[in-house]
Amino acid sequence: MSIVLEKTWAVAEFNTSASTYNGTMLYIKTQLIAGAWDIVMCCNGDGVTEPSADDLWIDTGDIVWATAGSAHSWIVLSNNSLISSGAKFQVCFDLCNTYTGSGSCSGTLAVSYNAGFTGGTKINRPTATDEIILVNNTYLIFGPSIKIFMSADGECTRIIGIYGGYSASYIMFEKLKEAPTWVTYPVAVFHYTSSGYPTVGKFTSNSLITSNIGTRITYLDSTAVILLGLSMCYWVYVEVESYINNGYGNRNNYDGNIPALYMYFFSTTYSRLGVYGCLYDFYQVLALSEGSYVPSSVDSKGLFVFGSGTNTSLAIGSDGQSHGM
Repeated sequence: MSIVLEKTWAVAEFNTSASTYNGTMLYIKTQLIAGAWDIVMCCNGDGVTEPSADDLWIDTGDIVWATAGSAHSWIVLSNNSLISSGAKFQVCFDLCNTYTGSGSCSGTLAVSYNAGFTGGTKINRPTATDEIILVNNTYLIFGPSIKIFMSADGECTRIIGIYGGYSASYIMFEKLKEAPTWVTYPVAVFHYTSSGYPTVGKFTSNSLITSNIGTRITYLDSTAVILLGLSMCYWVYVEVESYINNGYGNRNNYDGNIPALYMYFFSTTYSRLGVYGCLYDFYQVLALSEGSYVPSSVDSKGLFVFGSGTNTSLAIGSDGQSHGM
């Protein structure tokens, strides 16, 4: 059987040889608000203009990197497509670090799934009572070239940073499918940066679970505490759900297809054993070149391949166009 995408995807690309990330951050803002995201408030870092609900990130001069306590840029964005319960899902990009060179930029990335961000000044970002800090004043994006994959319904946003021809960072905000009814806020967030691309192993390793998933998706359960700590929540690969026709050669001796496995969130906590939800159009496949597609025919580029490891790759929904690395 062949894979049929569950979402309609749009892909935006920012390719640059610049050594700074002003253009990168401006591009992320521009693309997100062209989709399902709205500006809640932002600051342009000029030290004069007060933070506003208006778009103050107009050009690269409005992207100012400086330490907290000094005038710098930050922005809060919301996406009402992610949570249908009336809660607010907001994300704050805070450019509170001056390191923006050698292939990476640093800052803070925080999310709020209900309370929303409040406050915020010309020198400090706003905060939320329920905020989850994905990145705390350290590596934010490896690039500065990026690719942004967004679903037409606004439920999935994926940002891949490209460094040296490889995917070196990944940011994800998206609604989970097949989430149990007791999951109050079925929204997955993930962040990873590394000078080595985010392979399947890095997505599933315990060290990354602890720092990037385990203590940072507590809102997947109303009791919260059961997802805290080492190995309480991790990504697993389940049964082979679909096959992708692979034009690079036969991977299956019987039909020439390669297996594709869905990726799930899963809890090992005894009081909450089981799957917390599945990612839309997101698969583990056999090792293929980054930037390639499966199927490989020109008119059927269903999945974009990135994060290629020794034996496996990650493949996500795409728009049918060519988007090489």
